[in-house]
Amino acid sequence: MGLGRRPHLALAIVDEAYQMRSDKLLRIASLFERSLFVGDPGQLDPFSIVDGDRWAGLSWDPVQSAVAVLLRHNPDLPVHRLPVSWRLPASAAPVISEAFYPFTGFRAGTGHADRRLEFTVDGMRTCQDRALEEAAASGWALYELPSRHTVRHRRRGRTATAELAVRLLQRGPVAYSERGAHPVTAGRIAVGAAHRDQVAAIRAAGVPPEITVDTANRLQGREYDVTIVLHPLSGRRDATAFHLESGGCAC
Repeated sequence: MGLGRRPHLALAIVDEAYQMRSDKLLRIASLFERSLFVGDPGQLDPFSIVDGDRWAGLSWDPVQSAVAVLLRHNPDLPVHRLPVSWRLPASAAPVISEAFYPFTGFRAGTGHADRRLEFTVDGMRTCQDRALEEAAASGWALYELPSRHTVRHRRRGRTATAELAVRLLQRGPVAYSERGAHPVTAGRIAVGAAHRDQVAAIRAAGVPPEITVDTANRLQGREYDVTIVLHPLSGRRDATAFHLESGGCAC
């Protein structure tokens, strides 16, 4: 906005509002008379590098989401819920709704036959092929490595994740939806991990550069035809609050 006079607006629309920290809202709240906050309450909490233990439990906690603090101090504000998801297919919407949105459930905007994934190249019955075919048939699959406690950027985990992405492209996938059919190119595939060093390790393991590889925080809100996720508890001996954050699993 520059250093001049700050504008005063009649209305503001805040997208991804649950990703905005309350202290950031405080800096701009005086700029508008009314506001509409749009967002997903089931996503990850706003990220902050500041230790927030000193404010934990307080109604004005500055590292909480702007929506949470706003509703706590203004309980009579109207809340509008959208009961239909166009992002999730019919195979995923009931599971995600029950697990992460028990009090604000939703349904898929499409039916089971509206969206599907098919391969134009036959598989070779490898572990990777079976996992990809299961995901195409049911909506998801678990590709499990032998149980072992390891460092979080272990070679086997990052290699397996990269191999799945490469094999997916080799099978020539085609996505069908209510909008028609289109080939699943590298730009329509995402790979997610919990930590930045895991992201760097997966990139170095041979993932094509056109495939998006990033953390759950940076992937949420974006849409892809296929997402491959390195499980946040893979190889870990413990389960910290960070790794058990439910919103990270919904990306």
